[in-house]
Order: sequence, then structure tokens, then C-alpha cells
Amino acid sequence: MTIYLVKTKNKINYNYNMGLLRASLIFIIGNFTISLLQTKHIDKVHTIPIIGDMFGDSIKKIILDNKSMALLIIITLVEFIL
Repeated sequence: MTIYLVKTKNKINYNYNMGLLRASLIFIIGNFTISLLQTKHIDKVHTIPIIGDMFGDSIKKIILDNKSMALLIIITLVEFIL
């Protein structure tokens, strides 16, 4: 939440910006991330050089078992950027 200080003649008013744009961006990124967590997209883990060959199956299993945690991590990283 962002607070703006507005000074008038004899009063000090606080205007609150609730971050509707930020919330809508998080919603859009969350929906995009949920669509990426489908099995047809997770199968592309095997195309990552070196890591995909050695750990592809285990990474795929971990992501499928913990979809909600993967979504939470991605949204948290986006929040740090915004």
C-alpha cells in the first residue's frame, strides 16, 4: 500500500493507493503460471541441457507433487521484482 501525503490549507489528508494495477498484474502472472504447470509443459524439463538429462524425471515429479508451492515461489519472485 502506498500512502500519499496531501497538504491543504489547514488539514493534512492521506490518500491511499491500494495497488489495483499491481494486483491485476499478479493475477495475470498467476494465471499464466498455472497454465504452465500443466503436464504437457512440464514435459519440456527434459530439454534443459545437462540438468534435463540427469534430473528431468525427479524435477518433473517434484513440480507435479508440489504445484501450489511452485506457484507460490513464482508469485513471490514476481512480487520482489515489482
